[in-house]
Amino acid sequence: MSKAAPSTDEVREHLKALMAAHGVALSDYKDWLVTGEELPAMRGNWIHQIGNQEIGRLDIHVLPDRDRVINESFAGVGSDGERYGDALQNFQLGSLHVLLSALWAQPHDSVVVQDWQFPSGRWTVHIGEFVSRCLGPDEVDFPPDLLDVIKNALLRADLTPEVHWLRTFYCKPGGGDTVVEVLLDNAEWAEGEQAVSQAHWPASDYYYSLRNFLILVPQV
Repeated sequence: MSKAAPSTDEVREHLKALMAAHGVALSDYKDWLVTGEELPAMRGNWIHQIGNQEIGRLDIHVLPDRDRVINESFAGVGSDGERYGDALQNFQLGSLHVLLSALWAQPHDSVVVQDWQFPSGRWTVHIGEFVSRCLGPDEVDFPPDLLDVIKNALLRADLTPEVHWLRTFYCKPGGGDTVVEVLLDNAEWAEGEQAVSQAHWPASDYYYSLRNFLILVPQV
């Protein structure tokens, strides 16, 4: 990276390079990056420091259609010269390949694609990896049925026949309070949070977290 706190233009160029490496050429249109003159479109923004902590945040916005925006955020930790690279890496691990698979038809080995039958119809679901962070000396055994937990909760949701996206985040910070965040189309989803909270999470005296991102595309 060119410096500790990249400009908006530099973030744009980094996103172009990332997408080009996966076969998608993006061009500038106002403050968005577009494929030709069609959607989807993408843009990014970097916040170098959150409060007094050595934490930054990379915000990624994607337009799947003209009326809605996928908002994904990725923390970057470390010194001035490390934060942005860490956040960009988290984006690549957590959501980039799901977006490419679902919206740009670029498959990746890390994305599982499944057909799910809903009461409202059939959907193609692009499921990203479960990305974990563990600060303890031992490996953490996460709930093996977590995807089924998420799927069963979604099957009870009243989804309209359009693209939807779901981000799941679970964090147990050692001695602090557990954080559970499940966002459906950017909004807090109480039913999903309840289902994820009730999964069999391991006890630990050390920090650990798990993050997942998936996109549902209705079949015509």
